[in-house]
Amino acid sequence: MPPRKVGSGHESPTSPVDSAGENSGTGTKHLAEDMAAIAKDRGGEKVTALLAQTAANKKSVMYRIWLTLEEPESSVLARIYMLVMTFVIAMSVVVTVFESATDGEIRQYLGEDFFNNCEIFFGVVFTVEIVARFAVSRRRSIFFWTHRTVTQDNFYNIVDALSIVPFYLSLAIGKETVKNNQFFALVTTMRPTLRLLKVTRNFAGFQLLVRSLKIALPQLTVPLFLFFLLTLFFGSLIWLVEHENEEFPDDFASIPQSMWFAIVTVSTVGYGDVSPHTFAGKLLASGMIVLGILYMAMPLTVVGSAFSRVWESKEQIFVIENARRRMRQMGIDVTLLKSAFDAVDTDESGTMDYDEFEYFLSHVLGLGMNQKKCRALFHFFDADESGEVSFFEFAEQVVDLRELHEFQDQLKDDDESQPERVQEDPEKPSVDSLVRGLTAKIAGLDALCRQELSAVRAEVRHMAEAHRQNDKEAQLTHRSMNDPALTERSDRAAQEALSARTVPTERPRELQNAMARVAL
Repeated sequence: MPPRKVGSGHESPTSPVDSAGENSGTGTKHLAEDMAAIAKDRGGEKVTALLAQTAANKKSVMYRIWLTLEEPESSVLARIYMLVMTFVIAMSVVVTVFESATDGEIRQYLGEDFFNNCEIFFGVVFTVEIVARFAVSRRRSIFFWTHRTVTQDNFYNIVDALSIVPFYLSLAIGKETVKNNQFFALVTTMRPTLRLLKVTRNFAGFQLLVRSLKIALPQLTVPLFLFFLLTLFFGSLIWLVEHENEEFPDDFASIPQSMWFAIVTVSTVGYGDVSPHTFAGKLLASGMIVLGILYMAMPLTVVGSAFSRVWESKEQIFVIENARRRMRQMGIDVTLLKSAFDAVDTDESGTMDYDEFEYFLSHVLGLGMNQKKCRALFHFFDADESGEVSFFEFAEQVVDLRELHEFQDQLKDDDESQPERVQEDPEKPSVDSLVRGLTAKIAGLDALCRQELSAVRAEVRHMAEAHRQNDKEAQLTHRSMNDPALTERSDRAAQEALSARTVPTERPRELQNAMARVAL
């Protein structure tokens, strides 16, 4: 089937896409069918299987359960599940915190059985949750570890597993044994923190903050180095002026102790456990307080600026994270993504317009979103504002950068090996033969130009000789007018000169042609 233009990058689709990811309206339905036919015809077996898998996912019960557990915005049931689990996690944290108050009135009022029963309930609920996530996952081999990295989903799966370890540890060896062992006690103490981290799986603000810190991390190295420099500098000076104080000899007995004072002062914390007593020490402490106020504004500005940039694109970031999650779940690597991209690119332009982009999100990745969000995401990917999205503009956002760089290196290697394959083909001329042919043609043109130039020079010399002969005739005519005796001789000489001139009438035209050839 020949490729044909299905949509325009500057035209809106006939109808928006609903939250389930299916197109509504007759025009958009036919548009999706046309694009699906072209994609299946040009995409190959893997792309065809991917389209079939995406279509089957919309009817799969296991896939719907996976969406309910992983994406709260996918349905009403998913939002209800997220709210219920958030409440359960919050209650488990509260109960665990109050359980540590051995002499508290609340513990005496509720009784020991209440805390034991709550721990069993929370342990069973969290166990059922992680088992359900593992059961509906299509790629269980990357549930805790994805190749050479730990993704966001891997991190939260590990947190879910660790949050139930203390429960089963207490059942296996008993609470008393856990309390008496330092390592087991540490694991049990981390229960509230691990369970509270489970809430951040669906907490959008926390994910944006983590992304902001990743963006600002290279810039935060400068304030961190400056903080260490200030701490070491002022700590050494404080030790120098305070360590000989006989009244308080232990406050600044060493440089590490003085650096502790510098840290709490520059960071504007000020515990007050130690303080300088000499005039020089107080003067240095005052300088540290002022510098600390100025210093703390720098990292806060860096993180705040990064968070503002991330917050402006929060909708696009959430969609990109969902796309990455879907790709990992469906086993889409960068090579298969490129094949699917080329298959959806119905006009073979190397880019996707808006209609192709919407079809790619809905029918390849299975991301359902309305028209407004889809168009905002399209403009987010369209970094150069050309009205089209190239593959690398799209892949830089949804694919791991290390994997993308390896794919780019592979493409470069294929391009470098392309000339070798051309030389081995006997039906195609080699590069050396083409160069030799061009060199021979250039040499022939050079010889022709030299020949034409010689002819032009001969013509110019002939015309110059004719002009000189005309000048002589004019002089003889002038003298003969004053000397009748020379009249007869001048006439005879003029007739001889005219008979000697053999310039053809076509000479000027031949001269023009020769000059034109030399110019070429």
